[in-house]
Amino acid sequence: MKYNKEKADELAEEFMAKTGVDVFLTTRKAEQVFLRTLFYKVLINYNGMIDQNIEDWYKEHGVSKNRSSIHTALTKIDMYYKLNNEFRDAYDIYFNNKINERITLEKSKMKALDSIKNKNKQVVLKKDKDALDLLIDSIEPDRRKEIYEIVNLRVKSWEWKSKDQCKIINCSENISDFVH
Repeated sequence: MKYNKEKADELAEEFMAKTGVDVFLTTRKAEQVFLRTLFYKVLINYNGMIDQNIEDWYKEHGVSKNRSSIHTALTKIDMYYKLNNEFRDAYDIYFNNKINERITLEKSKMKALDSIKNKNKQVVLKKDKDALDLLIDSIEPDRRKEIYEIVNLRVKSWEWKSKDQCKIINCSENISDFVH
């Protein structure tokens, strides 16, 4: 099957300019592998190439890529999309079929972060709270006003009792000394 070699070269130049990745490097760094896989997909979708054509195109540029590694890499695109932000950003430049998946991923990440924050916040709050605080937190909102009134009365009664200046008089003392 024939493919357009000039178009493949143009796609490579454009891809390298947009992503900053040299598609001819044979490094195994994760980001390079992810984006090189995306480049394979770009060649397939925008130039009608198959894995054999991609292998041949790379050979022409002095790089050895075999069909099985190209095919295997292409089967991992969905996983790369879920795992790597840089891959996701580059993928969305060329293809728009995963936009809904990206929105769902972002929402699920936000929910997970919120639940982690809430759990951590609850743990911190529980460490700082005593038994009364925890008990009051467990009361239904419509009953809290009633509890507030009861506690408020108790606090006021303590204030009143603490202001009381009562003196205890023993029977052995003469009471006339205390009368004015």
